[in-house]
Amino acid sequence: YVLKTLSEYDEVLKSITSGPEIITFKLVIPEGFTMKQIEERIKSELPFIDENELSKSFDVSNYNYDFLKVNQEYVSSLEGFLFPKTYEVLQDYTAKNIIEMFLYQYQFETSSLDYSKMLKEGKSQYDILKIASMVEREAYIPEERTLISAVIHNRLNLNMPLGIDATLSYFLDKWDEPLTESDLKTDS
Repeated sequence: YVLKTLSEYDEVLKSITSGPEIITFKLVIPEGFTMKQIEERIKSELPFIDENELSKSFDVSNYNYDFLKVNQEYVSSLEGFLFPKTYEVLQDYTAKNIIEMFLYQYQFETSSLDYSKMLKEGKSQYDILKIASMVEREAYIPEERTLISAVIHNRLNLNMPLGIDATLSYFLDKWDEPLTESDLKTDS
């Protein structure tokens, strides 16, 4: 403890009983953020995180969660698994601690979901996550979700191109401006 000379007894007692000051940072991850956007947010909001360590922390093989595996193989990316929320981050956290926090939150939030119907249709939990992400990106109001989901499922069942802006925006990494005619001709 650092104490000032001639400190009052009450000040000294308060200092040694309250313990060291804990510095925390609020990290807000909005819904719909891509991994790239999350990485940029961490870089800008958490100055104590090493950028090289952060890049390495996005490697799926660093984590052992069943939901990161499809047919016993790891998925290729953590995209979609980094749960959106406001997090409290301590200054001594590493990049891996932060990603672990996102993944744990994903597990907590999705563990009670019933995947049985979709699994019977031959879709993995990862497929379900991707479809849910597309529905969320496409829906402007909650009431549209059911219709959008039906369109996506029908097109998938017919092995038809999805033809939705969300997938093209993701492929082109183009979020802030409208898609152009030439964008719409992209084979993705």
